[in-house]
Amino acid sequence: MNFLLLNSEKAVSSIYVRAEITAALNCEKKIITVRLDEARFSLDLEIYLQILQTLDRKDVAFDEKIIEAIDQRSFVLNQG
Repeated sequence: MNFLLLNSEKAVSSIYVRAEITAALNCEKKIITVRLDEARFSLDLEIYLQILQTLDRKDVAFDEKIIEAIDQRSFVLNQG
């Protein structure tokens, strides 16, 4: 099972989301981040998440990319 992180202003400010990200990393889960707004985590975490995979709603091909990412495997869904 992998981890789908819906990145939003609420998620960025949530200590629970950070704990879930840490748990996913400790369990070596693949994290796919979907940006719902302009909110950003700390720079070091942002850089790390972008290395994995980040999808932005502003991307023209967003729909296709999110379907492809979700179809790859099952995910734990976090909505912050």
